[in-house]
Amino acid sequence: MEIKKTDDFDVTGDGSGENWNQTDWISLTQRSNQENTDGLATRVKILYSDTGMYFLFHSEMMFLTPPSIPTFKNSGTRML
Repeated sequence: MEIKKTDDFDVTGDGSGENWNQTDWISLTQRSNQENTDGLATRVKILYSDTGMYFLFHSEMMFLTPPSIPTFKNSGTRML
């Protein structure tokens, strides 16, 4: 996997930043030993700059929440 370097850019949350065109989507494989094997796809784009890393996720699921972290679906709080 190659992670490309980019200049810093404003994160919009919708992937519309021109910098995201510098890299391809990486498909994440669902673990087969999980109870919920619904086959919904998840993919990610990753870039890095001199000041940090950028991640853009796309998932066919509505919410991505590990079992040990509570969801805040109704509170308006977003977990990053």
